[in-house]
Amino acid sequence: MASASTTPDEPVWLSIPSAAARHDVSVLTLRRMISRGELPASRIGPRGGYRIRVSDLDAMMRPVRIPAKG
Repeated sequence: MASASTTPDEPVWLSIPSAAARHDVSVLTLRRMISRGELPASRIGPRGGYRIRVSDLDAMMRPVRIPAKG
């Protein structure tokens, strides 16, 4: 069963370049978020790339409302 943020044809895991394209951010930004522990990711194999769960990515990139001052 697909999660609320994915469709049946959409992957559950994304590579860093695919995740960056999905949310229009740089690959370096996502790598930094992963290294700081802000974005969970799984490494595929000893020399493989990272994979990011779509639900984790979408949750991290959800807009944050900042109350207006005054």
